[in-house]
Amino acid sequence: MNVKDVMNEMALPVTGKTKTGKKLLNYRGIQVIILGESAPPDVHGIPKEYEAYGRGWLSTRGIQIDGGPNGSKQGHPASAKQGFYWGADYDAVKTIGQEKKKGVMWLRGRAGTDESWIRKNVTPILELIFKRLPRP
Repeated sequence: MNVKDVMNEMALPVTGKTKTGKKLLNYRGIQVIILGESAPPDVHGIPKEYEAYGRGWLSTRGIQIDGGPNGSKQGHPASAKQGFYWGADYDAVKTIGQEKKKGVMWLRGRAGTDESWIRKNVTPILELIFKRLPRP
């Protein structure tokens, strides 16, 4: 599967109108979640200007993630069935409609990952990630 087929970009404002938003509203400085193919990059460590970065995957034990404020030191395990990258930049700004939101988290699928799996599991994935984000 081509990386471009993994996930079409979609921005989700974190609001109190959704189940996830009620839990995460302005939590740890994130106001927008972007599902897409352009960011974050696949790196070891942490990308420049990010406050947190990591990888995630589906294993026999369920959804697993690594990383945090010090970044990701390992790659996806060979046994990973589905995979994704995540990153948070508290200074990044995304315009949604006419409103500018500061504090962006990116989540994108790894090549070979089924986009529908990520969309179906976005709430448990986000809940795992938000536990690893540092306070701004």
